[in-house]
Amino acid sequence: RVLKKRSRLSDSEFRNMRKHPLYGYEFLKENGLLDLELLSDSWQALAQHHERLDGRGYPAGLRGEEISLIGRIVAVADVFDAVTSDRPYRPAMSAEQAITILRAGAGTELDPTCVEALVVARDKGAILTQHERQAQL
Repeated sequence: RVLKKRSRLSDSEFRNMRKHPLYGYEFLKENGLLDLELLSDSWQALAQHHERLDGRGYPAGLRGEEISLIGRIVAVADVFDAVTSDRPYRPAMSAEQAITILRAGAGTELDPTCVEALVVARDKGAILTQHERQAQL
């Protein structure tokens, strides 16, 4: 319900939304999925994809190298996907706009190496926006 809300989130709704990385981790843990070799690093991606290099992320306020590589990679992918996807409160932005946003956050919020890796993959046609994927169907 919160993710589809068209208006600004209340403080309570925003606090609850910020807990979703922990909910994902708890789901994996409760269902024994953390023990599977295939998913051994997935908890870090789930728990850390909203952490920021400058420590202003959530849920744990990790900074820099405290954030795993998989967490830093998924953070960049998550921002790209969020910005280029339609939301109830705004239309999708272009890939070019998303890359501008990613580069603006590189070094402070996002890992610059991960940002540039996404840009290279995008230039090679390996990363598509939601609209580009739908157009291929």
